[in-house]
Amino acid sequence: MIKLAFTGNPNVGKSALINAIAGSKLKVGNWPGVTVEKKEATFIYKGEEIQLVDLPGVYSLSPYSLEEKITRDFILDENPDVVINVVDSTNLERNLYLTYLIKELDKPTVMALNLYDEFDKLKYKLDLDQFENFMEVKAVPVSALKKTGITDLMDKALEIAKKKKDIEFSLPFDEGTTALVKEIVKEIKEDKSY
Repeated sequence: MIKLAFTGNPNVGKSALINAIAGSKLKVGNWPGVTVEKKEATFIYKGEEIQLVDLPGVYSLSPYSLEEKITRDFILDENPDVVINVVDSTNLERNLYLTYLIKELDKPTVMALNLYDEFDKLKYKLDLDQFENFMEVKAVPVSALKKTGITDLMDKALEIAKKKKDIEFSLPFDEGTTALVKEIVKEIKEDKSY
C-alpha cells in the first residue's frame, strides 16, 4: 500500500482535494486519544492500493498545538511514502513557510498548487519549471473544486513513491555560503571522531 499524507495550512482545500480524488470513500474518525478529526480514504489507482491521510491544517510543525504535534509526528513516525503539501496558489507567500518546514523533514514531497482556477482568473503567472527548481519540490497545479490536475497529481505522487530515492534537503544559498557548507560537510565526513 502507498501512503500519501496531505498537509497544508488551514483552509487551503486539503479535504476538498482528497474528496475530489477519493470521492465518497473518505472515512472520518478521531486521532487516537484526541478529539481532533482524522480523515482517511483507501482506494485502488492504476493497480496500486493508495491510502490518503488528511492531516490537520497547520501553519508550523512546532509542538505547540495538538494539530502541529499530530501532523509532525505522523510525517516522522508513520513515514508516509509521499507528503502532498497542499497550498493556496493565490497566496503562495503565506503557504511556503510550511513547505520549507516539511522539506526539513527530508520526506518525498509533491506540492499541490490548489485553487489554480482562481490563480488563472486573477491573471497571475508562475513559471512552473523555475518555481520547482527554486523550491526543489515537484509542483502540480490543481483545482479541487473543478477537479482539474488530479490525475497529474496522483501520477507524480506515484512516480515519487515508487522511486524510493533518498531526499537531500537543501535551502538555496548564495555561492559563497553554499561553498562554505560543502566544505564543512566534507570536513565532518573526513573527521572520524564524529
